Amino acid sequence: MWAKVQTSELDSRDFVIVVLGPVGSGKSAFIAKATGSLYEDTGQEFCAGSHTRSIQATKCAIGKSSNVVLVDTPGFGDKNMSEIQILAMVSKWLHETYDRKATAILCFHPITDNRMRWSPSNKLAVLQELCEDTSVSKIVLVTTMWDEVDEDIGNERLAEFRENYWKTMILQGARTFRYWNTPESARELLQAVTDEVTIIPVPGSANGTRGLAMPDSTPSHDFER
Repeated sequence: MWAKVQTSELDSRDFVIVVLGPVGSGKSAFIAKATGSLYEDTGQEFCAGSHTRSIQATKCAIGKSSNVVLVDTPGFGDKNMSEIQILAMVSKWLHETYDRKATAILCFHPITDNRMRWSPSNKLAVLQELCEDTSVSKIVLVTTMWDEVDEDIGNERLAEFRENYWKTMILQGARTFRYWNTPESARELLQAVTDEVTIIPVPGSANGTRGLAMPDSTPSHDFER
């Protein structure tokens, strides 16, 4: 079950998962695979480039959780918006919609790229401000398009990403995940994220908020498959 939703249909108890990444990294297609919708139903088309111009929320069921909200965002590298403008847009949307921060952030990186087009490490402080408890452990570094690259080449690039670009984030608790462009792989990732979420009481709130339950100062396991 899935549905594109208006902000008035969202609830403070939702699992809010923000999807970020460069233009053409497969964010909208991932959401379509995860929710079982047609790609066209997300308002996109199958062609290269960025087609998401605004924040788009899709609510779906993952496992026993019927209130998972996937937040699609404009791609980094869009000539009409800078990275900071996009991140500010996400922050404003979270504040106006939920008056809280994201349960988790998925940062997408095409493994087909032979260079790093953007690195979340360079915007880590801003990304942390988007997460509940400003925890790096709520960030998942997702490599995409493994079905379009020789796996040995992909493994070499992933090792370079982990060592040269993501090392500090991983040491602080960020996880990595290989997304295989299938519904099963998409839902496996979302299930892993939601499985680690607990209700955290908030003073003055009847519903509380949702956050990833991670040991303090201890890097969590990777979601890598």
